Amino acid sequence: VMPRVSMMRNEKGLVVVRVIIDTNGAVKNASLQRSSSFAALDKEALRAVKQARFRPYAENGVPRESMADIPIEFK
Repeated sequence: VMPRVSMMRNEKGLVVVRVIIDTNGAVKNASLQRSSSFAALDKEALRAVKQARFRPYAENGVPRESMADIPIEFK
């Protein structure tokens, strides 16, 4: 969700969040990989990704911890 303050300021940009996904699909860790240059957008992207659930990576049917970069574009 676009932060209200960012809408009022017409802030736009791409945020890339790096996540570590545990074997249950929950976010174990999330960090900012690429900033949009706007603090409100960066903060919202991190918040959204931390709340997300993912399908865990699996090798031979066995879930494994994994890392992924999640791009979030605010328009």
